[in-house]
Amino acid sequence: MKNKITESMNERLIVDRIQKDTYFIVGTEIRARRYRLSMTLEALADGICSLSYLCKIENCKIEPNREFLRELCERLELTDDHVDTLLNLRGALEQCVKDFLSGNSETIDKFYKKGKGFDNYRYTIIEMIYFIYHKDVSSANRKYLELVQIVATMREFDFIIFSLFSAYLQYLNFRFNEAIEILENLNKFNLDDYMITLRSLCLFKASFGANNVDTSFHYANCKNLLIEMGLYDLLDEIKYILCLHYIKNDNNYFLKKEIDSIKSKVYKNSLNLIKDFKDKNVSKVLNYDDESLSRFAYLLKLYVIDYEKFRIEFDKSLNEYYIFDFDYNYLDILANRDADYYASYLFNEVIPRVCSGDDSFIKHFVLSEVANNPITSKNKNMLKAYYLLFGCDDSTLEFILDGDEA
Repeated sequence: MKNKITESMNERLIVDRIQKDTYFIVGTEIRARRYRLSMTLEALADGICSLSYLCKIENCKIEPNREFLRELCERLELTDDHVDTLLNLRGALEQCVKDFLSGNSETIDKFYKKGKGFDNYRYTIIEMIYFIYHKDVSSANRKYLELVQIVATMREFDFIIFSLFSAYLQYLNFRFNEAIEILENLNKFNLDDYMITLRSLCLFKASFGANNVDTSFHYANCKNLLIEMGLYDLLDEIKYILCLHYIKNDNNYFLKKEIDSIKSKVYKNSLNLIKDFKDKNVSKVLNYDDESLSRFAYLLKLYVIDYEKFRIEFDKSLNEYYIFDFDYNYLDILANRDADYYASYLFNEVIPRVCSGDDSFIKHFVLSEVANNPITSKNKNMLKAYYLLFGCDDSTLEFILDGDEA
């Protein structure tokens, strides 16, 4: 089933209906504000302009006279500052893309606060960007659901921005293939340099999340664009992500090469610890400095040296799964390994959740855990069903699905 955004891309390219885009959202807001105040067209137009003129403003068919606009907004309890904010929402969206890439939330925060009470989709897109930037994924999801219902009515410019950040949101939701589908379809539109760079960054991250073979290719493209745009602060971050991809896939030659080029001590130490944890080098894991580790690497170290503290710290972060470098399912299984309800937890919680994801590394990790657990491995028929759901090769695991000893 295709994503609604992708369907909209395939069906049409949105054409602006009026020449001056800045006034488009003003007409939409005037209509929404009038509805909210239970005001009729007649009551709003009375003494200011004709009824037909107001209808054309609300339907974005004409550019309103500034004097009429000021009087209409005053009657709708909108201040001059509100009007200025409305007229600048398009420029704000353009700046939001730049701020998001540079790690500066000044414009995002400013227009999120100044637009409080607005009821137009351009401001709602800014709200979604605000929540994505501040990693409030549940709030961003709510705004996404509001917007996706009206995606067919959006103008091309707004539609592109919404699509870019929708893809990034799908990445945060671990729906990596859905994010990739949206981003690839954006090739049909004319994007500016910052949009192209954000698209490339998101495509690289989503490809890593899905553990795709073309992750290295997307990295190279993203790296070149970041250098061209002067966004050097992001280079260590994407190198770090690429190294995680190499760790997942046991590509030690390229891993060493990339780690040596990383400047950040936190990233370097974290990568080495994660690799040693994956390779079960416990003695090496114990020697890493806690203060120079990412949150994910620190939790892995705690798992080795103090399991009870690991459980406490993991539970604190349960609703902040976006901080985990691999996948929160990886830590989730480690955190619940010794629980009495572990078998049912795997079958009823973890496996269905992982089945809906796109990361083949995590899928194999979960299946290996299931196969090697004496309690869960008793139920051969259910395991066989999950193999089919995962689409994995059952020869990779060390037990006989049919229940007979070899």
